[in-house]
Amino acid sequence: MDILRAHFDKIIYNEIERANKTGLKLFVCLGIHPRMIPSDVNYNILREYLKAKNVVGVGEIGLEKCTKEEIEVFKEQLLIAEELNMPLLKEMNKAVGIYTSQNRGNSKLKLANDINLAGKQRMLTQKMGKDLLFISNKFKPKYYISDFSKSRKLFAKTLDGLFNGDKKLKLVGTNCQI
Repeated sequence: MDILRAHFDKIIYNEIERANKTGLKLFVCLGIHPRMIPSDVNYNILREYLKAKNVVGVGEIGLEKCTKEEIEVFKEQLLIAEELNMPLLKEMNKAVGIYTSQNRGNSKLKLANDINLAGKQRMLTQKMGKDLLFISNKFKPKYYISDFSKSRKLFAKTLDGLFNGDKKLKLVGTNCQI
């Protein structure tokens, strides 16, 4: 768990201080990424760090190989985000991986649109997190509620298209069920 603490300390203290020196006010998300799950996960440490001043969300979290350990850590972090009423920054690698492996017969050019839209999903999660941050701080709430709603609808439509296909988005879809 010392590695996780060191990582969180670096983000909270070093990176925020470095941004402040350049005149930027930095806000961060903290979470246990599937590639850095410690052998001795202590969720109370995560809870402690999530309460720090400039921490505004849980992330980046997600599933990469869909192992039992990844699923357990992912679910626990979802519960912590709900418990602390914090937004999530999730990755989409699992969906993209399943999609591309199911469609290997297609040329790279055909997959370019699919991969581009999957990357757009990541951007949309960041945008929605930013919108929620502004809403929670009562900064132009009408504008950011509307913006969040549009992004959420687009995210849901594209995700559905990645799994089930969507002619308008030019997505073939996959037969895989998660």
